[in-house]
Amino acid sequence: MRPHKLKMSAFGPFAQETVVDFDKMGNNIFLISGDTGIGKTTIFDGMIYALYGKASGGGRSSLGTEALHSDYCKDGKHKDKMEVSFTFSNAGRMYTVVREMSWGKNGNNQTAVKESTLLENNSVMIHAKGREDRDEVTLKIQEILGLDADQFRRIIMLAQGEFQKFLTSGSDDRGKILGKLFDNRRHIDLQLRLKAAYKMVDSKIKDNSSNIRAQIEAFIFPQDHAAETDQLTADNPDLLSIMDSVIKSLSQESENISDAIVTTNAGLLELNKEMTRAENNNKRLAELDREKSAFDRLQLQNGVIDAMKKKVEPAKAAKELVPLERTL
Repeated sequence: MRPHKLKMSAFGPFAQETVVDFDKMGNNIFLISGDTGIGKTTIFDGMIYALYGKASGGGRSSLGTEALHSDYCKDGKHKDKMEVSFTFSNAGRMYTVVREMSWGKNGNNQTAVKESTLLENNSVMIHAKGREDRDEVTLKIQEILGLDADQFRRIIMLAQGEFQKFLTSGSDDRGKILGKLFDNRRHIDLQLRLKAAYKMVDSKIKDNSSNIRAQIEAFIFPQDHAAETDQLTADNPDLLSIMDSVIKSLSQESENISDAIVTTNAGLLELNKEMTRAENNNKRLAELDREKSAFDRLQLQNGVIDAMKKKVEPAKAAKELVPLERTL
């Protein structure tokens, strides 16, 4: 939204028609300054009143819009008509909203009669009297600007501490205001998806932590790794490095044991060969013993035979003499 012109009559300290032409400021940044009570905040009051039919905030809001009527243009018997006109542009369209407050006689009292008109490019969009119709204009303004009166005060006006109120507002209130200003629906959707993803990852982390804790409790560490065992807790940030160190150490020990087993197996194989050779030698020795025993038996038998031969020799010689004896 860009303000162009504000007109105020019988409004606040401005009894006569007062015009603030913002277009004369050009595109430069400008400052509204002056002594206390000179009417700086009334300019903001006029803009808020024209747009939303309310004062700009603070104590003014509680007094009602009738209190915005200028005290410098009434004599007690009648009041001059209060009129505020505000021209602004938004999204390439020019709007003018006019709010009037006059007084009609109701018995001995004067009653405020309120009218509001909204124009777009100098064509009347809404013109009505009374609170309900005035709210219709306000609703249309909210639709055009995307802000209600309170949000407009805090974001657009920033008058006399209103910016501080915005800064000190709760995160929910600021989120709603900024969401309307910048249409953060995609960001909210992304935030919700990130929250869901975070919950999923967090759940997996907790499950993994439980599994790690169970694995650690079930793992039996060698006695020479007792120091590392005391540090193995699921919430230890150095858990992985400690586990890696223990695993490397155990892997090296396993390799050493494997090498020793290979060496031992080779030695056992050689011993088996030696035992086989020894068994073969033992078999040969046993066979030799058997052969020697048989030889000894044969030797013994040979001696007996020789003795028998000696006994037979005289008989054999005598037998040979018998024919000779017969011949003689």
